[in-house]
Amino acid sequence: GVIVDPHPRRRHRRFRPEVLQRLETLAHGTPEEILLEALRRREPRPARELIQQSGLSQEAAQESLGKLLAAGQILVLGAEKGMDPQALAASGKPLISALGWAGLMDRVTGLLGEYHRQHPLRVGMPRGELKSRLRLETRLFNEVVELAARQGIVALAGETLRLPEHEVRFSPQQQARVDALLAAFAKNPYTPPSVAEAEALVGPEVLRALIEQGVLVKVSEDVCFLEETYREMVDRVVGHIKERGSITVAQVRDMFGASRKYALALMEHLDDRRVTRRVGDERVLR
Repeated sequence: GVIVDPHPRRRHRRFRPEVLQRLETLAHGTPEEILLEALRRREPRPARELIQQSGLSQEAAQESLGKLLAAGQILVLGAEKGMDPQALAASGKPLISALGWAGLMDRVTGLLGEYHRQHPLRVGMPRGELKSRLRLETRLFNEVVELAARQGIVALAGETLRLPEHEVRFSPQQQARVDALLAAFAKNPYTPPSVAEAEALVGPEVLRALIEQGVLVKVSEDVCFLEETYREMVDRVVGHIKERGSITVAQVRDMFGASRKYALALMEHLDDRRVTRRVGDERVLR
């Protein structure tokens, strides 16, 4: 007999049409068909491993890989466009067939669409959650996301991913509450409503959306500022330190006519962001 599949992943089920078709391809197909069939058995798959287990000679496998890449039937994840097939064949770069990529993108868009339906006021799905749902290791997941973003299939939004057409839209009632909240923040920019008060007015999901959109900046569990107020406060604090060498929480409080709660929340936030560092009772620039 002739061995046509030297590296089976599992025992073949006898007389299944798809199994017979695959074995027929391995036995009598062109080198390109054989290489593509080997990839479809498990993908994404490192190029070097695919070449080694294809059953083709190194030369035939490299030539076939070049033809399949040129025809768009195989895609490379995490590699510069136009990478030499010979170098690619010796690399660990993951390969995926065009059909496999289409199937993977169907899963990605399906998961994102489901997330948007469940959480319409959130900018996108956390990257870690999508990675877990796809069951991909971190490096491969990042390469998949990079290519999907380049192709316009997904959009990046910080540490979240979304469908390009997804937008957060408030209902008229929600927008009226948002307008009232932002007016309250503008009226007392340095002593605005607390997080709890803001949530009571607009609801946790709407407040989260405002923070994700960058309208509000959350500096502690209880303190948010308008984005423009936050930028002004940071600029003034940094300018003071540059001019005088340091600043205290009391000086920040007096600078903005705020209470200690707001001044301390801002300075601890800047410490966490490594803008400042604490030296005794003072803060200096890092």
